[in-house]
Amino acid sequence: MNTKKYKNDQIRELLDKNLPQAPQNEWFIRKTINRLPEKHSSSVSTIEIVAYLIAILAIISIESCIIYNVLTRGTFTLNDLVWIMALNIGLLTIIFAIFTPQFRNYFY
Repeated sequence: MNTKKYKNDQIRELLDKNLPQAPQNEWFIRKTINRLPEKHSSSVSTIEIVAYLIAILAIISIESCIIYNVLTRGTFTLNDLVWIMALNIGLLTIIFAIFTPQFRNYFY
């Protein structure tokens, strides 16, 4: 029985020495902090960047086709204006989605 307790004490000391200590937090005790999952920085993955780039290229090509048609026809209709505004809003949304994680990591 004493050898088992001795081994447990050795293991506890070994773990206490080698494990990183949790930062001080007024809301949680150290034991709770050690059990919380690590914070992962949320960044944009490669697949998301490729999808965003494809969407951006598609929006730019559609918008350039609309502008080309307006220039060749010589008339600018309300339909053209609605399409251009909708595509620009989509483009700004995609750009915002790309850079939001970087801003969040910068401020927090």
